[in-house]
Amino acid sequence: CGNLEVMDLPHIGNGFCQERARIPYDVADARGLRFKQLEMFEAATNRAERALGWLSARERTVLAQDEQAKILVFVRGRCLFAFNFHGSQAQESFRVSITSDVSLSPELS
Repeated sequence: CGNLEVMDLPHIGNGFCQERARIPYDVADARGLRFKQLEMFEAATNRAERALGWLSARERTVLAQDEQAKILVFVRGRCLFAFNFHGSQAQESFRVSITSDVSLSPELS
């Protein structure tokens, strides 16, 4: 499965039940789930942001957005981001035009 159960905060509809209102943090180390990979990706993203500072950049441009292929490519600051949100399909031949002579190198992949 690989997914957590849905959280259900206490409310009138569930009789203010506390049973499903807490995130079971002990599952972060469960081998069948992918929390470790998510934790490592977040740590690498945070290190890259500290080095490259894209969050403070005002300029951002969407270069490609494809709902069917589930692709999003954008530039923020000096950084180009390309995300494939498709669950089972790689997009190795997806092309994006860049109008700048900036040299790019992968930081995270």
